[in-house]
Amino acid sequence: MSFIEELKRRNVFRVAVAYVVAAWVITEVSSLILDIYESPDSVIRIVVALLALGLPFALFFAWAFEVTPEGLKRESEVDRSRSVTHQTAKRLDLLTIAMVLIAVGLFSVDRLLPDQYRDGTVAIVDDALTDRVLWATQQLLEIDRLRDLGEYGSAFALATEVEPLLSEDTSGEDLWAGFSWSTDIKSDPSGAEVFRQPIDAAEDEWESLGTTPLKTVRFAEGAGYRLRFELTGHRRVEVLQTAVRQFEWRGAELVKPVRMDPEGVLPEEMVRIPGFTHDLVDYADYFMDRFEVTNREYERFVAAAGYKTQAYWTQGFVRDGMEVPWEEAVSEFVDRTGRPGPSTWTGGAYPAGQGNYPVSGVSWYEAAAYAKFVDKELPTLVHQERARRYYSHNSGLIASRSNLGGDGARPVGENRAMTTMGVYDLVGNVREWCWNEAGKDARGTDGAAWTDAPFHVGWIIPKSPWDRDSTNGFRLVRTFDDDEKLTRLRQPEEPLDRRDYRTEEPVSDSEFMIYRRMYAYDSLPLNVEVVAVESFEHWTRERVAFDLPYGERGGAFLYIPNNTDPPFETVIYWPGSNALDQHSVDEEYLPAFNFIVRSGRAVAQPVFKGTFERDDAAFSTTLGSLEARPYGTKLRDYQIKWVQELSRTIDYLETRDDIDSDRLGYYGFSWGGSAAPIVLAVEERIDAAVLNVGGFVEDVRYLPEVDPINFVPHVRSPILMLNGEYDIVFPLENAQKPMFELLATDPEHKKHYVAPAGHIVPRDMLIRETLDWFDHYLGGQGN
Repeated sequence: MSFIEELKRRNVFRVAVAYVVAAWVITEVSSLILDIYESPDSVIRIVVALLALGLPFALFFAWAFEVTPEGLKRESEVDRSRSVTHQTAKRLDLLTIAMVLIAVGLFSVDRLLPDQYRDGTVAIVDDALTDRVLWATQQLLEIDRLRDLGEYGSAFALATEVEPLLSEDTSGEDLWAGFSWSTDIKSDPSGAEVFRQPIDAAEDEWESLGTTPLKTVRFAEGAGYRLRFELTGHRRVEVLQTAVRQFEWRGAELVKPVRMDPEGVLPEEMVRIPGFTHDLVDYADYFMDRFEVTNREYERFVAAAGYKTQAYWTQGFVRDGMEVPWEEAVSEFVDRTGRPGPSTWTGGAYPAGQGNYPVSGVSWYEAAAYAKFVDKELPTLVHQERARRYYSHNSGLIASRSNLGGDGARPVGENRAMTTMGVYDLVGNVREWCWNEAGKDARGTDGAAWTDAPFHVGWIIPKSPWDRDSTNGFRLVRTFDDDEKLTRLRQPEEPLDRRDYRTEEPVSDSEFMIYRRMYAYDSLPLNVEVVAVESFEHWTRERVAFDLPYGERGGAFLYIPNNTDPPFETVIYWPGSNALDQHSVDEEYLPAFNFIVRSGRAVAQPVFKGTFERDDAAFSTTLGSLEARPYGTKLRDYQIKWVQELSRTIDYLETRDDIDSDRLGYYGFSWGGSAAPIVLAVEERIDAAVLNVGGFVEDVRYLPEVDPINFVPHVRSPILMLNGEYDIVFPLENAQKPMFELLATDPEHKKHYVAPAGHIVPRDMLIRETLDWFDHYLGGQGN
C-alpha cells in the first residue's frame, strides 16, 4: 500500500478537514463573544494561532492512534482485519458536515447582526437562528439514517418538514434521493385542482397540491396515495398515484394527462378507462362501472319484469351443445322461494339491509340480460384486465384492502380497495362475469371472490354460463369501438395452463445428475481484461471481461465498497428480468442491491447473455427469441449458458486477493429468485443465499433439464426467501410455498419471510432480513 493510500486508510486527510472546519466554528463563536465584550483584536489572533499550532498534533494523533471499540490504541497494536477505520471515516464525514452547517449559520449571524448588537448596548446573539441550524443539521443526519434503513415514509415526512429551512442548493435532488420519486401531473383540460391523501388516511383528509399542470410533485417511494382532480363543470376524478407515475419497468405505459369529462358526458356511476393497444389494434377509451352492480340496482330489473321480457335476453341459451328455449331457460332463474331473481334472494327481494351489497347468485345469461336492460355491456376479459392495469406494481396496496379470504360479500366500496383507474372492488368481493367463452361450455369470470386467495386475482376462472353460485356477480362497461374491433376482443379465451406445484413431483436423483452434468464445463484460461474502473460515492465499479465456456467473451461488474478493507465477502447478484431489455448497466435498478455494497460487501453481477450490451438495439436475443418462445430449446440453451456465466464469475473471483472466495453469497431478485434453485443445486461454492421475491413460474412448462422444480430438492445451502403475500407473479400458495418446502436445506437453516406486500418487499424489511442473513452465514463482515 502506498504512503498516500495509507494516509487515506488512517483517515489523516479526513481529520485534517474536520480540524480545519472545527477551527472555523471555534473562530466564529469566539468572534461573536469577543465582539459582545469589546475585546481587543489581538485576542482573536491568539485564538487563531493556537488553533493553527494544534493542527500538526491532530494529524500525528490520526496517524499514530486508532479509536477502537475497546478504546484508544496505538495503530501498530490494531489487527488490520479488525480495524474499524472505515466506521471512523463515516463518523468524521457526518461530523464535518454538521460543523460546516453550524459554521455557515454562525458566519451569517456574524455578518448580518445589526450594529446595535455589536456596540455593547444589547448583548444578544441570535440563538433562534443557531438553534434552527443545529436542528436542521440533526434532521439531515436522521434523514440519511432513515433512508439507509429503508424507512422511506418517515424520511419523506422529515424531508418535507426540513426543506423550507435549507438553501436551494441543499434542498435539491440530493436531499430526496433514494426515498422519493417525482413526476409532472397534467389534466385534460388543464386547470384542475389536484388533491392528495395517503392511502390509509381518513376519507376527508386531503392535501391540495395546486392546479394542473403541476411540475415535479414528490411522493414517498413505496407508499400509496389517492389523487383527486376537480374542475368546475367537469366530473371529479379519483385515481391512484400509479396513474401519473412514469414507470421504468418493462411493459408499463407512459403517463397520459388525466382526462376530465364535462358533466353529463360520463354517467355518474362510471369512470373513464384510457384506451389501449391489443394485438396491434388500437382501442378507444371506455366507461366502466365504479362499483359492482348492487342488489338495489338489480332490483329495478326484477321490478320492471325483466325476467318476463324476452327482448332483454338476446343471447341464445345452449346446454351440452343443444339450444334451450327462452321460456324453459328463464324458468330456472329463480330465488330460494321459486320467484324470479338471483339465487341468493328470497321472495323476490334481496336480504334485508343488503341493498348496497353486490348482487350475487346470478348466471352469465342474467348478467347479459341486465346489461341490455341498462344499455351497457359485459366487459371482455381484456377490458377487465386493462381496468386493473399496474396491478402487478401495486397489488400489495390493493389486495391487502380487498375482500379476499373473507366470510361473505361486503358493501361495494366499503374497503376502499380502488385500482389505479378509480374502480373499486375489481379485486375480491364477488367474481365478475365477462363476455368471453373460456373453454368448452364455459364463460370467464375474473377478479376473484371473497372465497378466493390473492393469487386467484390474475386467474380466468371458467364457469358454466348457467352457474348461479353465491360468488358470481358482475359490473358493466360502455364501449365506443366498432363491431369489428369488439369481435376481436370477444374471441374465446382459453384459461392459462397453470401448473399446480403442490402436486407435481421432481425427477429422480439419477435423472437430476444427468441434467446437472449439462452445466459442467472444462477448465480453461480466463484471459481477464479490466475494461473500466469508475468511482462512485459508496463504491468503485469495475467492468471485467473474460472467456466463457461456450466460446464467447463475457464478463461481470464488480462493486467494491469504499467503507471497509479487503478481503471482501462477496455476494453474486442475479437481477430481475428488466435487465433483459436494458442497454446499459447504468439503467440497472440499484436500490435492489446497493445496500449490500454499503454494508461492506462486494457485489459481483455477471453480464448475462442478452442483458445490457450483450444484446442488440432491438433486443432480438431476448425479446425476440426467448420471451416469444419460452418453452423450447432456445430457453434451455440460454439457461445453461447463464448458469455457466455465473460459475465463470466465481472462477474469476477466486483469482483476486481482495476477495474472500470462501465466503460467497447469492442474491437473486425476481428473475434471479426463480433461477436460484438451478444455481444453488449446480454451484457448490455458494455459502448462503437470499431470494428477493422468488418462486416457481406458474404458466411455463420448461424442458426438464432447466425446470427449477427438478433442482430444488438438491439445494442444501442456507437460504432466505423474501416474498409478498399478495404477489401475483409468484403467488404465495402455488409458487412460493412449494419451492420453500421442497428445499433440502435443514429446517433451521432456511426461512420464508412473507411481508404484507406485492411483488416488491418493503425496503426496511428487505434490508434488515437480508443483512442479518448474510451477517450470520457469511461471517458478519458487513456493517
